[in-house]
Amino acid sequence: NEDHWLMLHINCSFLYLHYVQYEYNTCKEILSKYIPLAQKYYGEEHTSMVYLCKYQAFIIEVDGDCNGSLALLNKLIPIVHKIYGEVHPETGSLLLSISHAFIKEGKFEMAREYLEKSLEMRKKFYPENHHSVGLIYKRFGFLYNSEGKYLEDIKVMKTAVKIYKNCFGELHPVIASMYSDIGSSYVHIDDLQQAERYIKKGLNIRKTFYPPDHVELSLSHISLGNLYSKTEDYDLALEHYILAHKITKKWYGKDHIEVADTYGNLGCI
Repeated sequence: NEDHWLMLHINCSFLYLHYVQYEYNTCKEILSKYIPLAQKYYGEEHTSMVYLCKYQAFIIEVDGDCNGSLALLNKLIPIVHKIYGEVHPETGSLLLSISHAFIKEGKFEMAREYLEKSLEMRKKFYPENHHSVGLIYKRFGFLYNSEGKYLEDIKVMKTAVKIYKNCFGELHPVIASMYSDIGSSYVHIDDLQQAERYIKKGLNIRKTFYPPDHVELSLSHISLGNLYSKTEDYDLALEHYILAHKITKKWYGKDHIEVADTYGNLGCI
């Protein structure tokens, strides 16, 4: 039946599937049902609870509550230390999640501290060219971009791309995301030819993995809208901003902060 411990583990796998497809409402449904079940079978200090609560923290962050996300992640630190120890890939993964919430809050020095600890820990367990190390470099890129350090962002993102291409080949959703991020940083430093090249590379890869109305494609449309706004091609900018708005509204609902951002883009045009 639905309350059997085996259903808990099956739905943990479904949780990951829905998460990587940005189906956050479905994730919420799974979490609301199976976190109490995990507590019932295993108690608070168990790997299954850590797994579920990390996803719950991310969903809370997506909804705009970074403080709530950080509070939950910080509660997990002593549990993770008890289960895995202070130096372990899972501990490093938790630090990486905390760093993301700090970046979203604008607490860049705290984010940097946690990222450096996570990178140091990953390198104890994985070689330099492992995708887990590449993920840390990608997060450093997000930090630099948020700080307005666009040249540093481009440099570290290209390092991450090289690692991911070595592991997975050119056609990978994460590589598409990094191409888009690199392109956006080129927009900020006014290298618009390079910006268009990277953003379109990312969009073309995303189209091989996602349908036209997927939220990942909206990110590429926003980047292209920003680019064409800068080149004063306002009709093209508006076209991409409208596409991004429609996709984002469909994906998150009309009252989400991501939708508010797309209204801001339209208003600027």
